[in-house]
Amino acid sequence: YTDISKNMNVNIELHNTHEHRASRAKRGERGAPPLHRHKHEQEHLQHWLAVCHEAAVDDYAVAVELLRSRRLVKGYSDTHARSLSKFDKVLLGARLVQGRQDAAKWVARLREAALQDEQGEALDGAIQTLKSFTDVPVDVASGA
Repeated sequence: YTDISKNMNVNIELHNTHEHRASRAKRGERGAPPLHRHKHEQEHLQHWLAVCHEAAVDDYAVAVELLRSRRLVKGYSDTHARSLSKFDKVLLGARLVQGRQDAAKWVARLREAALQDEQGEALDGAIQTLKSFTDVPVDVASGA
């Protein structure tokens, strides 16, 4: 730890944040809840990588576009929730165009639409366009 001000007896400990939280969680101290987000993010990452790996078997270009789409996920709190929602919509959109010759181009279009506005209106419009010319059941298209 680093003693910042000897005169005021103020000690500030500098820790690797992840390491510090993990050690506190093991001891059952407060600080364990932030690890729940980490666990959720790791599960989401594993799902994304599995989707990319599966896509690579049939269409390498789609897999590359799905890998590039991870750049959509960023931020904290509301920003993180919105970006994760957009990313998930791009993954669902990729399912809508699966097997098409222009699937990779559509995944790229969806990603770019997701970047256009904060609320995701452009992305929703692009997905509606996809739904208009695909024969995917509504529950798959909506993510249900």
